Amino acid sequence: VFKDNNLNASDNVIKFIIDRTGYLDKNIDKTLYDINNEIIKIIDISKDNNEVTIQNASDVLANSFENNIFKLTDAVGRRDISSIMKLQKSLIAGGMEPFMIFYMIIRQVRNLLFVKELKRRNYTINDGRKKAKISRYEYEKLLNYIRFWTYKDLRRNIHLCYEVETTFKSKPYNQELVLDLFFHELVKKS
Repeated sequence: VFKDNNLNASDNVIKFIIDRTGYLDKNIDKTLYDINNEIIKIIDISKDNNEVTIQNASDVLANSFENNIFKLTDAVGRRDISSIMKLQKSLIAGGMEPFMIFYMIIRQVRNLLFVKELKRRNYTINDGRKKAKISRYEYEKLLNYIRFWTYKDLRRNIHLCYEVETTFKSKPYNQELVLDLFFHELVKKS
């Protein structure tokens, strides 16, 4: 595809793209269409130099990587375990450590609890987002997700986060397995 667009790409660049997209990982739900979209973006930003570099590929794939992080926090907000597991696998295949994924979810759980309480106290959107120190966009998304969560579930999950963090830091378990179990426990209803 790169040669068809008069672009040079070294074997290392090709290997990097294959690795970062997770295409060869059977646990990732990527299609050729998904990969093609990423390749088109890489081609577009590489045309000026007539060469695909690791930096160009990394820039494009990092944006997809960041989008997957946001998709993951949204899936947690909806308690959508199927999407959570697919996105988790994709992020790990893309090189993100399970512990970093875990920390993103801790933030989401805390924010869900905080926004639920601010809504109970009748804070306006503007005052609530300022109190929570998050953007209006994020605050409004959380407002939509809190209907999926009871106070009991959120408090239980705060304690779950503490327990899992202790496990990550103190015991030599398989971190991917710990994260899998964490997500299944997280979305379980009390």
